[in-house]
Amino acid sequence: MKDNPFLPYYHSSKIVQAAKIVGLDTNRGMLALDKGLELEVPFAYFTKHQPHIGGYYVLYKDGYESFSPAEAFEESCVRCEDITDGHDLTFGEAIEALKSGLCVTRKGWNGKGMYLWLLPAAMVKAEWCKEPHLHALAVENGGEIECLGSIRMYTVNAEGRRAILTGWLASQTDMLAEDWMIME
Repeated sequence: MKDNPFLPYYHSSKIVQAAKIVGLDTNRGMLALDKGLELEVPFAYFTKHQPHIGGYYVLYKDGYESFSPAEAFEESCVRCEDITDGHDLTFGEAIEALKSGLCVTRKGWNGKGMYLWLLPAAMVKAEWCKEPHLHALAVENGGEIECLGSIRMYTVNAEGRRAILTGWLASQTDMLAEDWMIME
């Protein structure tokens, strides 16, 4: 990497969909991708990104389409299937996986089958609320209330039964661990 003293450094860890480009048909607006896939893209994609064979078509969660040269892509990206096959993640990478809708766990946890998932934020209508206090808050708020996203844990309770922990909080050990894994 060329260093520029005027630009700050960033660490990027996003979950994207991507495939290696093995052929181009700019007249038809088609990309031939590895594994025999063909993908139609807007003609503007070719002008804007100037893709070439051997590089990667990249699709972001928000629908943005991009191109990445092979060397840059392969240096910074690991297939999710490879991660589930024992590639360890940092806490930050585990959080990004949660945000992408995946479940994660740690090798270092002592309970079998424990894992985390993200319950995204949502507007909850009063009629959906079974708990009286939450129902009253939603009614007071005009019939619905915003519930913020939270990380949930599938774990074991004090009696040894399976349980859901709402609002899991990471310990310092969890945050510094590099043994996070994506659940299959």
